[in-house]
Amino acid sequence: MTELLFRRRPRFLLIPSATLTVILAGGFASAQESENRKTVWDGVFTAAQAERGRDAYALHCSSCHMEDLSGMAGPALKGQQFMDNWREDSVKSLFTFIQTRMPLRARGSLGEQTYVDIVAHIFGVNMFPAGSKELSSDALDSIQIVGKDGPAPIPAFALIQVAGCLAQGPDNTWTLTNVSAPVRTRQEKPTAPELQTSTDRPLGTGTFRLVYIDSLRPDFLPERHVDQKLHAQGYLLRNDKGLGLSVTWLEAVASTCKE
Repeated sequence: MTELLFRRRPRFLLIPSATLTVILAGGFASAQESENRKTVWDGVFTAAQAERGRDAYALHCSSCHMEDLSGMAGPALKGQQFMDNWREDSVKSLFTFIQTRMPLRARGSLGEQTYVDIVAHIFGVNMFPAGSKELSSDALDSIQIVGKDGPAPIPAFALIQVAGCLAQGPDNTWTLTNVSAPVRTRQEKPTAPELQTSTDRPLGTGTFRLVYIDSLRPDFLPERHVDQKLHAQGYLLRNDKGLGLSVTWLEAVASTCKE
């Protein structure tokens, strides 16, 4: 029977701030970089739609996030904080988060189009350019949130998911080798479709240190999964030792790493 890891509170290593700008090493960049994918800089909403969103935002969101989106009880929805929270991810992730969790005391109570319009307003305040076609719910997954200079490495401490091969090192250390390009996620526990994606995903060339893996025992015993292909989920770490993952979930998705 496949062993699973239950959700747990994440823990982090202290990482020098100078390393936070290091570009992802190990032979891969973000999995979400794609020349054929639209970004928020491609005019994916209209000015009129953003105006509708502004009215809805003022009514349902401003009490927590402030009228100017600077944040108060809720996080800022503009500027660098917003970008670091959501860049290198799809607009669908942002929309789903807002739709399922906001407004705080009436989650999911607004119509789908209203939520889409609120996203358009957020984009307008962040100075993403308006275009000639309204943002629609069926296009959200095909639009990427990136900075003005284009795709960049996923920020440190972001939740990510990867697939790779489990290997044991000296002194009871564990690594994931042949790691696929990391993908941002919003949950510590994967969904069934995400596990299937890892099963089908080709292996890559990256390497991650697995941090706090012993805290998963006895629910996940790594010795039983050496050289197996795993789905790994956790918080991205960077320091002078390279890339690491503070794991929140590990699960075998194939009995071997041979493809």
